[in-house]
Amino acid sequence: MLYATRQTFKFESTWKVDAYEDLTVPAGTFKAFKISMSTNSEQENTYWFVPQLGINAKQIWRREAKSRFGPGTRELELVSQNITK
Repeated sequence: MLYATRQTFKFESTWKVDAYEDLTVPAGTFKAFKISMSTNSEQENTYWFVPQLGINAKQIWRREAKSRFGPGTRELELVSQNITK
């Protein structure tokens, strides 16, 4: 639901594992799955999932100008970690 206008809409997404690669972020270098996701609402996201930590160490979210949510980009990176198992 788009809460600002109280409209509902059909949401579809497509996910794909693009690579298993080295990822370097401020927290270090990790082996990560690079995963891309696109939606029918003009949004494309990329995630780097680190199985060793069980989290995404990097994310990039992009929305096009024609997205019902408006244009924008948000990037996140893991800057430190202290995960114990």
